[in-house]
Amino acid sequence: MLQMLPMLLLAIFTVNLLEQLGVIALISASLAPLLSLINLSEAAALPLVTKYIAGGTAYMGVTLDLVQQGQLTVAELNRLAGLATNPLDLLGVALFSAVTPGLKDVMKAAIFGALVGIIVRSVLHLLIY
Repeated sequence: MLQMLPMLLLAIFTVNLLEQLGVIALISASLAPLLSLINLSEAAALPLVTKYIAGGTAYMGVTLDLVQQGQLTVAELNRLAGLATNPLDLLGVALFSAVTPGLKDVMKAAIFGALVGIIVRSVLHLLIY
């Protein structure tokens, strides 16, 4: 478990660096039209980028801050859950790789399965919320 600590720190550092360099703002502006198609504000881009780089804990921290600041609604949080509630992120893959020696043998199938799950769950969340 301690093997993943440097990856966690690196992931959080990377998200903060990207935000300071304006990359997150650029990604947010680029994703805004797609996000609006699913009734999400541009503010939803930051938690999504954070999730896929730094993992679920960092995602929740960013998301809760945005909700408290009024930039993200609870309904948007529910719609985001379909896209963000999964272990398919850099940190999740690093964690599973550290604790599961045979992961490389099943990586393609695992990523495919995760993507199918993300799509199904996202569609369900969009239909329900």
